[in-house]
Amino acid sequence: DKEVVVWVGGENHLRVTCTGTCPTVNVLFDRCQEVLGMIESSEGCTFAKSSTYGFITSSPLDLGTGMRASMVVNATPSPADLAHRMSKASKMGLATQLCPDGTVEISPIKGLMITEGEIMGLLYKGAKVLATGETGPEVSSSSGHSGPESSSSYGNKTPPPSFM
Repeated sequence: DKEVVVWVGGENHLRVTCTGTCPTVNVLFDRCQEVLGMIESSEGCTFAKSSTYGFITSSPLDLGTGMRASMVVNATPSPADLAHRMSKASKMGLATQLCPDGTVEISPIKGLMITEGEIMGLLYKGAKVLATGETGPEVSSSSGHSGPESSSSYGNKTPPPSFM
């Protein structure tokens, strides 16, 4: 369906990319988990995993979950307010990039030894900050563990969130 791409033989030996316009971020996460489960259930295929360091990859920056994730958020505040919201997201531990169409791509800055829950929580909270400007009491400067739902809406012209 071109929303799931599996690359074999690259830098990290295996890369699964799931993209799509979804009402919640966990839809893509679940799709990626399903694909990885199908791959690992294939005869002769097991992923190298350390009980201490998580999944073993060729890049030490990807130790842990081996998961990278980013999301594109359709945020429409004034330019000054958007800059303030992007600053808030950065203080939470997210890299932010303003796209030419006015959307904002967010991804966790931390890559080493971060859990899937922390990644999804950061994306959820960052999308909330960018879309509404509200942080609420649950948002802090550390990685979060809140549910992986996003209240952000994605227009037809907005690039989809990407989970790698």
